[in-house]
Amino acid sequence: MSNVTPLEPHAGCGKASTFVTLVTGARYATAASCLPQMLRNVGSLCPLLLIYNDADTALPMSQLEQAYGANQMLPLSLLKARYKWPPPRPRAQVPAAGRRLFSSSEAKNTHLKLWLWALPTTHRVVYLDIDILILRNIDALLDVVPPTLPDGSPGLGAVTCKTRYGERFFNSGILVLTPSLRTLEQLLELGRFASAPWNGQMPRLADTWPDICAPRDDPFAAKRLFRTKYASHSLAACQQHYGPGHTPRKMIKACESKYTDQSILNSVFHSHASLPRGFNMQNGDLDANNSAIVHFVGEPKPWSLMHNLRAVKEPARRNATARWQRQCATVMAASLRNRSR
Repeated sequence: MSNVTPLEPHAGCGKASTFVTLVTGARYATAASCLPQMLRNVGSLCPLLLIYNDADTALPMSQLEQAYGANQMLPLSLLKARYKWPPPRPRAQVPAAGRRLFSSSEAKNTHLKLWLWALPTTHRVVYLDIDILILRNIDALLDVVPPTLPDGSPGLGAVTCKTRYGERFFNSGILVLTPSLRTLEQLLELGRFASAPWNGQMPRLADTWPDICAPRDDPFAAKRLFRTKYASHSLAACQQHYGPGHTPRKMIKACESKYTDQSILNSVFHSHASLPRGFNMQNGDLDANNSAIVHFVGEPKPWSLMHNLRAVKEPARRNATARWQRQCATVMAASLRNRSR
């Protein structure tokens, strides 16, 4: 796209082009506004690009521009415009929808982090989740070179999360990645099956019944073809009628209770370069000798607890929350003033 400036490596900031973060909605704007300040506090001289969800009209754009500068902000719609959706396969006629249960735009917006792979660069970037506390300089992440995958596509760097499956999976809060439209296509296809009505059921790639029963632009078509109480029952009835009977395999939930971007990424990247655990310490771990980044996984988030630290029952997370609030006090105050106007 001619209106998207390619990202290039920054002198003195390693071989990757930039740090990148994503604000998906107004609830995260305060945390997004504090992230540049955190990087400055630890002496980072490397750029931070903000991708913002311009579909959310409640985002406080003046506050974000003050924190990042307009030239370091990129609307999500421009990344989406870089990807050309493949034409739908021919399918049977489906009764017209009455009240649409799930629009095509909603289906494509379910897992916004996947659009990082549409960034206009062939250089690596380092992605940072919004809900983090940076304790030490993390510029070393920009020098991480994940090994190439067996199919020749760029690898991924992340901190391993341990489960009963061993060290196979990773947390997607901190990522070293190389944007690729080819990889994006794989991620979006899996994102489709992580959402309703599939809920993690992944049919065989050669099967044609998914494009009849739950096409990408009308995922609840089966509900009108086979009227049952639950969408999952309609989908099963539609598969039995139109499909060869192959049982879809189940997507594994990668260190999480829901199918978020993390499970999708782990389903595409079957291996990863394991980053030191200190770059993504969770549950408020504040070990000063090992922590560079504390990641506030789950709830409550630090900015939602303005004056109620007692609501955080875990002592280590409570301490991390207090430290986040001290670092971001100025931003939090400005956010409160903006809301009161």
